[in-house]
Amino acid sequence: MLPLLIILKMPKPILTAIKLLSTVLISAALGLEIWRLTTQTTLTGNLAIISIIGRVAIAGHLLEGVIIGIKAKSQGRSAITSGIYAFFVGFPSIIETFNFSETATSETS
Repeated sequence: MLPLLIILKMPKPILTAIKLLSTVLISAALGLEIWRLTTQTTLTGNLAIISIIGRVAIAGHLLEGVIIGIKAKSQGRSAITSGIYAFFVGFPSIIETFNFSETATSETS
């Protein structure tokens, strides 16, 4: 449980850096997949490995986006915009949506 509390109590600058990095990497993974599909190119070597990792990341972020979209709708927010935000941002959107940072702070006090 302690590692989870450390993750949930991350300072805002670190969460902001994770959000930025996640957005850039997911956008790059999407770009690589779109390029691969439109050009019918077979990737080899390190690019093939990066493409596989990108596909797994895209699938994971898609699942996060769906979950956050459902939760946001139950909170009276727009499901589409929250889901898209969660897709690009990733884990920090879960912390924000479920208010884990406030819960972790109140539990340790």
